[in-house]
Amino acid sequence: MDGFSPEFIAGTETFLGLIVALAYVEFRTRKGLRIDDFIQISFITLPYISLGVALASQFWSGFLAIGIVLIGIVVVLSLKNPLRGLNVKPCPQEIGDCMTDEDSLMGTLIRDTVLIGGRTLKEFPRARELVECMKRAGKPSSLRKATGLLVSLLPLLAVLLPPGDLTVIVGLTTAYLSTLIGAAFVTKGHPTPCPEVAREYREFLRKRKRKIDVAV
Repeated sequence: MDGFSPEFIAGTETFLGLIVALAYVEFRTRKGLRIDDFIQISFITLPYISLGVALASQFWSGFLAIGIVLIGIVVVLSLKNPLRGLNVKPCPQEIGDCMTDEDSLMGTLIRDTVLIGGRTLKEFPRARELVECMKRAGKPSSLRKATGLLVSLLPLLAVLLPPGDLTVIVGLTTAYLSTLIGAAFVTKGHPTPCPEVAREYREFLRKRKRKIDVAV
């Protein structure tokens, strides 16, 4: 790669690493994602793409423009088909109008579609009530969703720092916090229609997670 500066080469390698990671996620998506995986990926994707773009742009500013275009494409695809990549099926008739999989625990409302893990349907005694409560849950406002999006892009600010290990640590910390804050903005901030069911479901998730941790 004669003629290219070491900085440009380092930025290119960083950006290519980001592309490879996105290609892997795309491959996993095509095979079909469990609901648990889908929810987790949906919250971490933008913060870590933003971090990758910022780290590459420290070496060559042109990667910032390319990265913003890449982020825009990811956002547009997500808005166009928010359930893209999910391996789900309709819930049993006695549960209600929702989509489920085989063994996930988590649940969420995507637009007008309730997603609920198959293991929850099998093991949570009030699964039917939970689905009905999720349908009645208030959707986050456009302002709240926009704020969540902006928070997800905060790792881009790492481009303002000098290249080095400290910047990587700060960037990773920012990406992790952006994931938590962005998820809170989207999923919280409105009254829970069924607080008792929600409380029992949270306890159900905590117990199942402890069992999984012990097994691992």
